[in-house]
Amino acid sequence: MIRRSCCSRSSRAVANQIRHITGAIAKGGELESLLDKLRECEKRRTDLRAAIDGRAHMQAQAIDRGRLETAVRHRVDNWRSLLTRRPAHGRQLLREMLAGPITFTPAGKLYRFRGEASFGALVGEAGVAPCVVAVRGIEPRFDG
Repeated sequence: MIRRSCCSRSSRAVANQIRHITGAIAKGGELESLLDKLRECEKRRTDLRAAIDGRAHMQAQAIDRGRLETAVRHRVDNWRSLLTRRPAHGRQLLREMLAGPITFTPAGKLYRFRGEASFGALVGEAGVAPCVVAVRGIEPRFDG
């Protein structure tokens, strides 16, 4: 996620650009291109303000780690159960969560899975913003 100070600096830079562009418009510069640039800057300023506000909102929320862990474990257990009961549905859920390929590495009678997945759906019910994390240490049980 973008840091607040970085967003604040960028926001100030965009505000300066807007001032320069409006000054150029007032002096009678090339109106069409200046208006296009002004629209771009205003959109960027709106996006930066949203990022700053979103970051402030997230920082204001206290993360209850116990609640988060319980919620994620509950969802993972439900997913494992779904994989056993209805493999086709479980595979579809896995496809939706994947952010890239998964590598399988034999480890004795087990396999290690590595890859990136979006776990926003897993932590969403715990009141935390979605995130993307590397899958390490979350290895489904293999009874084969």
